[in-house]
Amino acid sequence: MKFSLRSILGGLWALIVVLCLALALLMHELFEQGVGAQLSQANQRLERASQEAARRFGRYRATFESRTFAPDESSTRSDITLLMGAVLAAYPGVEGGVWRGSDDSLAYAFPTHEAGIEKKDLPAAELPQIREIIRSSQTAHAPFARRFDGERASLLIRACPLAGPPENLTVWVMTRVPLDVGKSYQQIALGLGALLFLGLGSGVGVLLLLRRWMRRVRELEEAIVLTRLEDLPVLPETGERELDRVVGALNHLTARLKAAREDGVRLSRDLARADRLAALGRMAAGLTHEIGNPLAAMRLRAENGLAADGERSHSALRAVLVQILRLEELLGALRLLTKAGEIRPRGVTLGPFLRAQLEAVQPAAVKAGIALRIQPPPKDGEEWIFDEKSVSRAIENLLLNAIQHTPAGGQITLAPAIVDDYWKLTISDTGPGIAPADAESVFEPFVTTRAEGMGLGLSLVREIVEAHGGRVSCLAKDAASGTSGGVFVLEIPKNGKSK
Repeated sequence: MKFSLRSILGGLWALIVVLCLALALLMHELFEQGVGAQLSQANQRLERASQEAARRFGRYRATFESRTFAPDESSTRSDITLLMGAVLAAYPGVEGGVWRGSDDSLAYAFPTHEAGIEKKDLPAAELPQIREIIRSSQTAHAPFARRFDGERASLLIRACPLAGPPENLTVWVMTRVPLDVGKSYQQIALGLGALLFLGLGSGVGVLLLLRRWMRRVRELEEAIVLTRLEDLPVLPETGERELDRVVGALNHLTARLKAAREDGVRLSRDLARADRLAALGRMAAGLTHEIGNPLAAMRLRAENGLAADGERSHSALRAVLVQILRLEELLGALRLLTKAGEIRPRGVTLGPFLRAQLEAVQPAAVKAGIALRIQPPPKDGEEWIFDEKSVSRAIENLLLNAIQHTPAGGQITLAPAIVDDYWKLTISDTGPGIAPADAESVFEPFVTTRAEGMGLGLSLVREIVEAHGGRVSCLAKDAASGTSGGVFVLEIPKNGKSK
């Protein structure tokens, strides 16, 4: 017979409820029979002690009818102290005395002090409470009692006015009741034993349940781990209702994954083939354009050179050399593009590094009538980790690109910043900007808006930055956000390593 997890947990919760009820009943019984009983007995003991002290003081007071009662005399105080000691000796744990007013103690006795030595000094810690009870009793002209609860014991004080003269004589008694349960310890022990037995029984049951579940789960784990991913096994049932529901869901998911994997493999092959064809098409188109134009020019010049002589022939040969140089530059750019992923990171101080980049393109900027600036300037000593040579080439390409697209009188700004774990460099110019449709394609090889350009500079920038594990982006001009001119954002992580 199978049991659901809900029924098993329900039984466990029922046991917990029974345990809580038993504990509550035991604690209630403990309170009623323990502390409550002790406090009641202590109050009765104080009441009897104060009444007995009042009676004996009255008999003692009657012996002074033929002479004046002089409480200030030492003999009188000694007699009252002996009287209180004799009375309180019959009440263990009770101490007390006689006061005149609220400030003058005539006598004090504690014959049953736990140390075995009769205590004669007033309890200094409890004097404020004693005075308070005495004043209350004198004000009401009646006995007055009060309890003060502490962390470990309750303090019970009772005061009773004495007949005069003189007036304002008060007898007081005090005792302490520890906050324990006395006889109820046996009952709580029995109750706790029952709770312990029930707890152990519940624990054994839970342990057996967990062992069975763990064995089933381990069998499922082995069935999954020991099978190759390509096989996607069908898991066997375990005999546990909840686990079998999970097994059924996993088997259904396995079937769906198998079908999806087959579709994914087929689509991946198709997509990879399409990507390769597209990349080859773009590369072929770019190379055809970049190589075709110089070859056509070279052919035309060569034909003209063959048909001419003298200076015209030399001019044609020079033009051919120019086109050959252009082809060599194209091959050099392609070679750099293939080596962009080879980086050697090291610590670079940002301030001098950025100033060196501006100095490298300063002649071209002056010739074009364009101002260069760094805003805000990097902090002194600020250092980052990257391949200085390759990143320098990337920034130089971005600056030259900005100079080529910024009209005379314009400005190019480098804005360095450190955001989280990235060094962020924004290069912006006051040129016409880049249309939103072209913002993504500017980093593709052979994409350029200049007739004499090869379209490999920004591609090289992207390869260098991504080799560092960073990213580069182009912000299109947007009137709504206020973006105008060309804006390129270069971000390099602190570790300077490729991902």
